[in-house]
Amino acid sequence: MKLYELKEIYNNILMLIDSEQTTQEDMSLALEQINDEIEEKAENIAWLIKDIDADIDKFKKIEEEFSTKRKALENKKLSLKKYLEDTMINLDKKKFKTEYFSFNIQKNAPSLNVATENYIPNEYYITERKLDRKKLLDAIKNGLEIKDVSLKQSESLRIR
Repeated sequence: MKLYELKEIYNNILMLIDSEQTTQEDMSLALEQINDEIEEKAENIAWLIKDIDADIDKFKKIEEEFSTKRKALENKKLSLKKYLEDTMINLDKKKFKTEYFSFNIQKNAPSLNVATENYIPNEYYITERKLDRKKLLDAIKNGLEIKDVSLKQSESLRIR
């Protein structure tokens, strides 16, 4: 197979990866059609994985930027609401309507103000039951037997 044909095939696979409609089966079929030796195929797949990793890093950075912008807008919104509420209270105008909106300062549902938790009885605390998987794994490795619990050994591909 000529180099330009290989390049075209792998570019098509990259397009499949970018498509949201591509299934795992579509990917497998496309990769099986490549007649490379396993070593060459593996190397090209590793390059595809590197490309995907680069895209993932870009998306993470974009997500962080959007998260920062979202938080800034949320803070602006809270600031504007607080400003309007303070102004309405200072003017002693707690309820009015305009052409498009109704404004009303009303009492919220009661909430707790807890200065210190030292005097609160235990009955008002929730204890969360959580499995300590690492501790259990160590115990099972050391011979502990528990019904429906066993060790499993899995494998995964490492590319360096």
